[in-house]
Amino acid sequence: MDISDVPFLLKNVKDHFSRSQSLSEDVMYYFMHIPKTAGTSFRYSLYDYFNTTSIYPGPIEYFVQQKAQYLNWKNSLLKLENKKRPNILIGHYDLFPLFHYKENPPKTLTFLREPVSRVKSAIMYQRQRGRRYQGLSIDQILDEFLELEASIQCRALGYVPSEKTFDALKKSLERFSFIGFTEHYEQSVKLCNQIFEWNLKVLKHRNKGEYISENFNFSQLERIKEAVSLETDLYNYALKRFKAELEKLEF
Repeated sequence: MDISDVPFLLKNVKDHFSRSQSLSEDVMYYFMHIPKTAGTSFRYSLYDYFNTTSIYPGPIEYFVQQKAQYLNWKNSLLKLENKKRPNILIGHYDLFPLFHYKENPPKTLTFLREPVSRVKSAIMYQRQRGRRYQGLSIDQILDEFLELEASIQCRALGYVPSEKTFDALKKSLERFSFIGFTEHYEQSVKLCNQIFEWNLKVLKHRNKGEYISENFNFSQLERIKEAVSLETDLYNYALKRFKAELEKLEF
């Protein structure tokens, strides 16, 4: 947990049972947090606006009990089995919640990010935080992990290279009630508010990865661009839908 999170957490303890904004028990929302797409910033907006007793994981559980990490889907189900169904579910769970809650599936939200920027941000984040890529050169990372990093967003939407086509991936997008975009974050939050009749605030950006262009040479960037060609198609297709939705609204 970042030191800047402490005031937010203390405030949330105070407001934990008094937050006025609540949700209907009949409706469930699932925020599919795809890594390095501004999902942490959006999670804070959800915590800020809603009574967090209806969110899993809430901030107290997330920061204190889970040490600022999401549990995997299997372990989250174990945590949830003795609790009532949350109004808002947040995590890196891909489409698993939609399959689990078949009879009354959650309204699903996510953010996408321009693929080259997402891959670069993910690599630098993992290196700087002392995680998976610590001590590896950019070329070593690309040699071993580029295929994985270049398909994170597609895989989150159910894409399996050996089984799925791009048409199936486009169809998967229809499952989502809201898709926002990192590069259009403020407009995305406004659109989300419009769709669900919420009043989320745009708070300061959280967990923002920092990198400079000099971290990646021309050859490395070309490798990334080639590897993310499918994600680029997905991104452009979804962005076209997003812009069409914005045109219908007056901001």
